[in-house]
Amino acid sequence: MAHKAAREGVEKTKSMKAQHGRAAYYQEKSIGAVDAGATVGALILEGFYLGIRQ
Repeated sequence: MAHKAAREGVEKTKSMKAQHGRAAYYQEKSIGAVDAGATVGALILEGFYLGIRQ
């Protein structure tokens, strides 16, 4: 399902250095933290899934 793949993608952002947005100011310090935009996208997909499933 797309929402599960999105969650896996969120976890993969922990190993990435931020390139854009406010987090990019932290450069190397951003490694280890999940990307906020990816998290929001995953939550939206999960909400759609749960809404449709009902």
